[in-house]
Amino acid sequence: AIGIDLEKNKDLKPELIDRLKLSDSNPLTDWCLREAVIKLYNDKTYLYKEVPENTDHRIIDVFDGYTCVIASPQKIPDIKIIHLNENAL
Repeated sequence: AIGIDLEKNKDLKPELIDRLKLSDSNPLTDWCLREAVIKLYNDKTYLYKEVPENTDHRIIDVFDGYTCVIASPQKIPDIKIIHLNENAL
């Protein structure tokens, strides 16, 4: 079981950061983690509460300019992202 969220890098509004109590140091990564956990557990309330301690997560470098987080109730192994060249297909 996994949950994944991918967001284009952007500045979040200070009001949103305050209302959701997102990380001051990296609010977009915190947002992506919460979204991945929402998808993992199918529970929208995780937007407003802490991620369960038994949830592993990885920040994945997918594309420049994007933030991607994967969450799982199990340990996530190392992940290798392979970009396919559309011209080679």
